[in-house]
Amino acid sequence: MSQIIIKLWQQHDVERCANVAKQASAEKAWTFAEYDESYKAGHSGLIAYDGEQVIGCLVAQSLFETADLLDIQVLPEYQGQGVAMQLLQALKQACKETSVENIMLEVRSSNARAIGFYTKSGFISIHTRKNYYAARDSLPPEDAVIMQCSL
Repeated sequence: MSQIIIKLWQQHDVERCANVAKQASAEKAWTFAEYDESYKAGHSGLIAYDGEQVIGCLVAQSLFETADLLDIQVLPEYQGQGVAMQLLQALKQACKETSVENIMLEVRSSNARAIGFYTKSGFISIHTRKNYYAARDSLPPEDAVIMQCSL
């Protein structure tokens, strides 16, 4: 892995984000349409590059003093190498340069790896939304853990 470069997303990155998400989280991945809608809505996006290859992406939406982390994905072969942490740090830095005071997110209660990552990154659990994620593939509904990081 060479030096990772983080850039703001452009229209041509939408399809790349969808491809990263499909490889990274298969059945729970955002679709091209969801990334495209997010881009067109003016949401912030950060892209992680290793050379010319897009290896990760992050999408967030800011409203007043709060940013909502909507999605973060890293290619499987780059997971565990600090790429997600670099994307999150870039988001925190961008937020500090504006009036954003908090970053919020929601994560499936069963996603212990993500919860551990966010906790390590300074987020704390502030609420649980019962049965937030709909039942799927004969699995019952799942709770969402709401986490917050104060900047």
